[in-house]
Amino acid sequence: ICSLLHRRGYLSDDVWKHDAAFGNWVQNNEPEVLDGYHAWAIPMVDWIEKGSLLSTVWFYSLVLPFTSCWAKHIAHKMDPENHKDNLVGRFMLTIGVPTCRFIGKMSYPSSIHSASNNLMILL
Repeated sequence: ICSLLHRRGYLSDDVWKHDAAFGNWVQNNEPEVLDGYHAWAIPMVDWIEKGSLLSTVWFYSLVLPFTSCWAKHIAHKMDPENHKDNLVGRFMLTIGVPTCRFIGKMSYPSSIHSASNNLMILL
């Protein structure tokens, strides 16, 4: 979702860079969280990009403000000297990571996850 905001010019390169670094950290350290996030975020971005009236309203009323808060908090976590924290973003991280982890565990059982990780090591 942050990539969508960045492509549309709503996230600065600097904030997006920190968000991407956080995403890489999650991918390497908590892949179930990323799997859970992708399970709902990819379909939502696809829907938003279709540009229906409802998806446009959804984007501007919820996605843009809340994702901006998330990205600002992540930028603060990654570079606290140069980025102010965002309390809404902090709350979203506190709730969002366990929620995505749960979704990831339900979407990708650990045996499948282990097999895909082993395949990645072989490649």
